[in-house]
Amino acid sequence: MGKTQRRSLSVFLGFLIVSVVAHPVALAEAAWEEDGWLRTSFAKERLDLGDEFGCYGMPGLSWSNDPGAVANACKTYIEERTNASRWGVSPLSIFTPPTLTMADHTKVASQGFVVHGGRDRPRRHGLAR
Repeated sequence: MGKTQRRSLSVFLGFLIVSVVAHPVALAEAAWEEDGWLRTSFAKERLDLGDEFGCYGMPGLSWSNDPGAVANACKTYIEERTNASRWGVSPLSIFTPPTLTMADHTKVASQGFVVHGGRDRPRRHGLAR
């Protein structure tokens, strides 16, 4: 391998390392923008068919740091944009990661969520399984 090839390879590998390291930083600094989907006629159709709107998390909040804040932000976000279901403005259920403790589930329930859990493990607050 010649001197020019080694230099080109070094520059390429350096660029590759910098791009891999800098990429997550650029993504984290990108501003989140709402798409307005909850205010469309398609959202109304989904409600009429019996769907309920919820969320898996909120930008800038962490389930592990403050599950009550995530649940409250989700509830507020939905209520300010549409009815959560055909039964009312407030959502009844929310996704929660399996790592939450019972104390965390109590915080989520205090926001008005009766059912919370993952797709495979819904939990009704206050009922043993």
